Amino acid sequence: METETPQIPGYRIEKILGKGAMSTVYLAVQESLDRRVALKVLTPKLAADPTFNKRFVKEGRIIAKLAH
Repeated sequence: METETPQIPGYRIEKILGKGAMSTVYLAVQESLDRRVALKVLTPKLAADPTFNKRFVKEGRIIAKLAH
């Protein structure tokens, strides 16, 4: 079953980079800075679950601290 590409304000999604049971990762362009980024999007079912939502946000904050 093919999932519909989400519309996320401020981002132009180019393609799927990876997909799992809990989320999909997309290659996108952050339009405000004209830079390529990876966007990880939870499945709608899990996004509605407060426990998974909290875990997802925590993971995002940890990843945001990484530098390379």
